[in-house]
Amino acid sequence: MPRAARVTFENAFHHVFNRGLSKQDIFHDAEDYRQFLKYMSELKTKYHYDHQIYAYVLICFRDTGDSQ
Repeated sequence: MPRAARVTFENAFHHVFNRGLSKQDIFHDAEDYRQFLKYMSELKTKYHYDHQIYAYVLICFRDTGDSQ
């Protein structure tokens, strides 16, 4: 079943995330992290986005086999 349409309004906060297909990693090394941050910066400049980034986290999830 499709998700309901997002409710949005002026000056709203949004939680945006990226995820690999089938939960695959999207960052494989330090250069991937640097490139992602570079793209974020360039997009704001190139398209003149009027937004602020208040916080971000780049996480590397690894299956350690310890989950229960």
